[in-house]
Amino acid sequence: MSEYINWKTYEDTWKIVDGGEERMGYLPLFHALRKYYASRPKHRLTYELKLLGLKSGGATEITIEWIRRHIDLYKSIKYEGYKPELRKNPIEVTINNFGEIKVLDGNHTVSILRHLKHRDKITVKVKTREKGWLNLKRGLYNFYGKKLLYQPVEHPDFDDWDVDRQSDDRWNAIRDAIGDIKGKHVIDFGSCTGYFTRKLTDLKAYAIGVELNPHRIFVAQTISKFKGYGSGHPAFFCKPYEDFLLKNIKPKGKNKSVFDVGLHLSVLHHYIRRDLKEAWKSMMLVSEYCDRLILELEVENIPIEWSPELILENTDYTSYRQIYKSNRPIYLYTK
Repeated sequence: MSEYINWKTYEDTWKIVDGGEERMGYLPLFHALRKYYASRPKHRLTYELKLLGLKSGGATEITIEWIRRHIDLYKSIKYEGYKPELRKNPIEVTINNFGEIKVLDGNHTVSILRHLKHRDKITVKVKTREKGWLNLKRGLYNFYGKKLLYQPVEHPDFDDWDVDRQSDDRWNAIRDAIGDIKGKHVIDFGSCTGYFTRKLTDLKAYAIGVELNPHRIFVAQTISKFKGYGSGHPAFFCKPYEDFLLKNIKPKGKNKSVFDVGLHLSVLHHYIRRDLKEAWKSMMLVSEYCDRLILELEVENIPIEWSPELILENTDYTSYRQIYKSNRPIYLYTK
């Protein structure tokens, strides 16, 4: 397991461990800098002393030197850029059970980088990984027996893993096809570790992911928290999606779909191989709940001669267009 990771300090959530005490959610210096530039006090040193609860006459020379050193560090990073080679020791972190990065050494540097909105990745040393996080990684490893993900997992501790289904180009095609979905309700059938569900949430939609595998659901929830998504947005459910629709979602009535968009990516071919009749029954149910459907499937190794018109014949959808070409084409179906 890699001793170092490359971390985007501005985008990812993190914590500080200071003197053995864990401070949740923010670093004091980050907020100090933000408040300083909001109020623009004339005397920066006096302001820093006040933050520490000290009076200028009562501060020790060591305290004043400590403050000046960090002011110099701030100016150096702001005007000359971050230069990790100038550090005596690398920034050191630990990764807790939920994937959150806790800064052990270098918290002032990280805080300054965050305040300056430094968007490039920095290399930090991972001192420890807690057991829960190791179990999460081990569970994903066991799917393939190697460092291979089905879809991207947006955490720096997975940067050295390969991805089976590269997803950025597929997502770009999907995003362009569905257009503005702000405030809309959308569902991701077979959401895996939640990559596309989070992408839908980024478009300000109310997104739900439904997935059979409980470990993938756990990963989806963990990474969503790590990336700073709010509680329940996106939401993930571990059950067959037919059961979820029938038992958890109340239909709006005839010709009134609950979801504006449904994502059905690389799921249908598994149904077709298992039971064709049940596959069409499942797709009819999907069409009753989703006004539009993004459908992807493997067309080469299924026991039928594939034609996109088959969906029109077995669902409530009336038209389609292909939005992505590959051995797993993607279609947009509409009513």
